[in-house]
Amino acid sequence: MTNTKPQNQAAAIIQMPKDAMSRASELVAGGIYKPPYPWDVPPPAHVPRHVMGSIPAPAYGSSNQVEIVNYTVPEGSWFVLKGLLVRYDGQNFTQGSGDIVFQLDIDNPQTLGQAGNSALGRAVPDYGQILFNLGDFGFGAIRVWGSPVFYSNQRLGVKGYTVRNVATGAPNYFSAWLMGWEWAIAQ
Repeated sequence: MTNTKPQNQAAAIIQMPKDAMSRASELVAGGIYKPPYPWDVPPPAHVPRHVMGSIPAPAYGSSNQVEIVNYTVPEGSWFVLKGLLVRYDGQNFTQGSGDIVFQLDIDNPQTLGQAGNSALGRAVPDYGQILFNLGDFGFGAIRVWGSPVFYSNQRLGVKGYTVRNVATGAPNYFSAWLMGWEWAIAQ
């Protein structure tokens, strides 16, 4: 049986990652941003943001979803999310049970007593259905992997609702904390 595979195909497959990394490096080097990148290391004129909120745990059901905190990136700026805390502090909660659901979303505002319903809104990838506490007040927020960057006028919101078993109303609370920094686009 004759091998019809071109001799150089294996070499091309091996070289592809190197070529892709080279091309990515060229694109970054030719752009506005050069290391250290403003989403990794705060630029000199950055503005730290620590947006926090807390609200009594709502009655059961997704229709009773509440927005715990929100933040809109100012015009002419970018924002990098470096840390996130979402918590239920109350009775009868088992981590990961599905008794509570949190979500971090983009451009999905919520009107009082109604779940967000913006046609353009969406969950931040990997943060659309959080079934356990992330972070704590003693040790701080958890690191958000990938350092997602948000653009001018994008609105971040942290929402939550109860499903079953957990105690609702005060003194049972949902809390959220968004940590990061913003910087001017032209910086």
